[in-house]
Amino acid sequence: MIKMLLILIITISIQADNLAWVDEQINAIKPNRDGISVKGIDKTRSPFIFIQKDKSVKKGSNQKAIYKTVKNKDGKVIKKRVLVKKEMKLKAIINYNALIDKTWVKVDDIFKGYRVIKIDDSFVVLKKGSKTKKLSIKKSSNKIKFGDKK
Repeated sequence: MIKMLLILIITISIQADNLAWVDEQINAIKPNRDGISVKGIDKTRSPFIFIQKDKSVKKGSNQKAIYKTVKNKDGKVIKKRVLVKKEMKLKAIINYNALIDKTWVKVDDIFKGYRVIKIDDSFVVLKKGSKTKKLSIKKSSNKIKFGDKK
């Protein structure tokens, strides 16, 4: 019985020491800590990166912006923004309607400043002033070809 009482007293004293340690930790974090001011928050940069469309190239124009890796005068590799002419792609021809890029056209429609002059089984002829363009689908079989989905 005395042994049990002794063990109980020792256990209670050990638990009291553990609780004292917890109280010390709580007291250590209670005081107010200095944080960043509102002005300081306003001056910090956002850690998030938002990808935005290139708005310098107008919608419907025949140009697109690409980034090429080049070396500058110092020999450092950098990415340089370059505007290139966007090529029109003939994707499909069905019932004398043609899918050019993402737009369906028929004869006499205007597409990117060009008038559709002729739609044949495997090609389309476009005309703008004195310029004439012929877009074609390479025919490897009698099946309808829709091109790649990029």
